[in-house]
Amino acid sequence: RMVYSAGNGEVEVYELQIPEEWNGRTLGELMEPLKQCYPVALSRAGRSSLPEAGTTLQTGDMLNVSSTYEGIGALTERLSGKTEA
Repeated sequence: RMVYSAGNGEVEVYELQIPEEWNGRTLGELMEPLKQCYPVALSRAGRSSLPEAGTTLQTGDMLNVSSTYEGIGALTERLSGKTEA
């Protein structure tokens, strides 16, 4: 879901929940092939942090990303398993 829009909506901040399929994998694995999509914050058990590439993802984590429309489309496809990881 979109939580913030900048300018005329060219860049937005989205909140995404990490699915079970990405449990134990790193943020770098998820984000590396993507363009126009940048991690902003990761929330787990009510606490937030600035995520790094080596951050291990857990099922249910909430990831905030700053992205263009195209970037968020690619990320949601990746999280849903529609593109190879």
